[in-house]
Amino acid sequence: MKLRLEPEGIRERIVFTAGLFPRLPMLSLMGTQLSQVIIAGCSLNVFNQMLDGPQTANAIADRTSCSQQGMEVLLDSLNGFGILHRRQGLYSLTRETRKWLTRESSYASSLESIGLNREIGKRFTQLEECVKTGHVDNIHLSDTNSAWWPSYLNALKSAGRLSAPRLIKWLKLHNISPKRFLDVGGGPGLTSIALCKEFPSLAATIIELPSLVKEGTAGIVEANLQDRIRYIEGSALESDFGTGYDLALMSNFLHVITGVQCREVIQKTYDALAPGGILVIQDTYHPGEDGDVPLQTGLASLMYYVTAGSRAWPIKTVEKWLREAGFEKTQAEKPKMGIFVAGHKSLGTPAATQK
Repeated sequence: MKLRLEPEGIRERIVFTAGLFPRLPMLSLMGTQLSQVIIAGCSLNVFNQMLDGPQTANAIADRTSCSQQGMEVLLDSLNGFGILHRRQGLYSLTRETRKWLTRESSYASSLESIGLNREIGKRFTQLEECVKTGHVDNIHLSDTNSAWWPSYLNALKSAGRLSAPRLIKWLKLHNISPKRFLDVGGGPGLTSIALCKEFPSLAATIIELPSLVKEGTAGIVEANLQDRIRYIEGSALESDFGTGYDLALMSNFLHVITGVQCREVIQKTYDALAPGGILVIQDTYHPGEDGDVPLQTGLASLMYYVTAGSRAWPIKTVEKWLREAGFEKTQAEKPKMGIFVAGHKSLGTPAATQK
């Protein structure tokens, strides 16, 4: 995937071909504008106003309590970017916009991610200082009353619903029938809930910060799984994990902590696993030192940096950490832009005393 500018009309094509178009300066301007008009359209509930058919700018302005001039300018910009159609003063949804940016969307995570992008964008205004000093305040440790928190929580829920099916399929868990599951940084617990529903004899432990425990506990009670899923409340760097787990997961967790902390938490998880246990790390793909970095990876890694002071870690780096911790076998898979890396603990490792 690449973010590009495409010429419109013969004159622009000639200028593009001659190398006279200021592509990079225009990308710096238009990229910012595109982000903001999409976020504004979602925030102001603009796109839902056209679900029943084309509308005038004045009608949409009235329904959304916006100024008529401001709404017309916003809609024209959305039309210019190809996000809306415009015919005879009427604005209507494109098929893509209806699919991703309205309440009819079957991809709820797309709207949640846009809400989160609004708050992350504020962090990008601090990018130069973050790069210069290397100091970043980890947004995950911020006050839950902050503006970004509801969007972040909803995004976690959307992502959590996807983890369990992939995990079950990739590891062929029905052949393993895990009994004790450790979910490191498991957020609102959706992966643990899904696994416990799939495996009736499974018990799960989630390591998570206090800010997410309350939300997660409510979901566990709603699923009637409070007797099989428990939280250990606190930082993964400081909490006692216990021992005897045959399956552990770190889903989108390593990219919110530093490299030194990654090594520490992986080692703690290794020590918590029973002989023959498996640790699975699910995260963003990064190719390492060779070749170009995909745009999606580069942007994701930059987002992790400005929000947590971390990055997308290369597969080889993650595998190295697993071997350093004592895992004797690793396996990796790259589905789309993500990765699954599994570390297998030797059956010959002496069992630790259950805590």
